[in-house]
Amino acid sequence: MSCSSSSDRTALLGKWIRNDGGYQLEILSADDSGQVEAKYFNPNQIHVSEASSNIEKGILKLHVTLHDTGYPGCTYVLEYSKEAKTLQGTYFQAAQNQSYEVSFEKVKP
Repeated sequence: MSCSSSSDRTALLGKWIRNDGGYQLEILSADDSGQVEAKYFNPNQIHVSEASSNIEKGILKLHVTLHDTGYPGCTYVLEYSKEAKTLQGTYFQAAQNQSYEVSFEKVKP
């Protein structure tokens, strides 16, 4: 799951579907400073209050915080797998105080 440089953040761009439902994460931009512009849908749009990326020990990571009705500070902490072309990690459901293992697959254009 390693990335060789910050330019690999472009791998995040596009639409991603969570494998256990219709949840959709759309990454519009991801720059070298770690700033990410993201949208989230279930199926309607849920407000993304913060999104960022970083590369840690060669692994590209994505952090997304949601803040909307029913999503009071819910977070995704995901790692990009270059081999599998997936985003994998945890979803913290703040209202239930529970974390879940999740995986997103990229939607083919």
